[in-house]
Amino acid sequence: MQQLQIHNQDADPTQRKFHKNQGFISKLKKMLLDQKFKDIIYILESNDGFIIMNLQQFIKQVLPEYFKQINYQSFRRQLNYYGFKCLNKEKNSVEYVNKQFNIHSETQIKKIIKQNSEANDFETSFNQLEELRLNQLILHKQIEEIKILQEKIMKNTQNNTIVIFLQISLEIFTILNQK
Repeated sequence: MQQLQIHNQDADPTQRKFHKNQGFISKLKKMLLDQKFKDIIYILESNDGFIIMNLQQFIKQVLPEYFKQINYQSFRRQLNYYGFKCLNKEKNSVEYVNKQFNIHSETQIKKIIKQNSEANDFETSFNQLEELRLNQLILHKQIEEIKILQEKIMKNTQNNTIVIFLQISLEIFTILNQK
């Protein structure tokens, strides 16, 4: 009877997917909580990401301890599949964030699933397109505001020119009348 239960559990594709997906995330969580590497990698105060402070040390010391594949590009690809975004990349450090990730919430961590790369690429492209469209609307509005300001400046310049002309004329008239 136990064999049947094990067989049924293995036959459930959602269970297998869940366990398979959680492998990387579980290792990531253990790695982030490991105080041995706190000078190399640490959790953000918001708990939704982490910073690798020294990329070279991370590749040499941390990756081999937690992952079979010690290629940083593979690690980064896995992060992307699980929805992590690279926010800041400097010469030897990098920051990753995932708004669904919370290192201290098992419920949140279990919700993170590996995304289909094609669907993820499509979603990313769609989001980028939407962002471009919004930026374009903002730019059009800013251009209209600049045109209005330009017209005001031109009117003020014309008015100032007239005022200056009148002041000069008045001074000339005053000087001529004094003689």
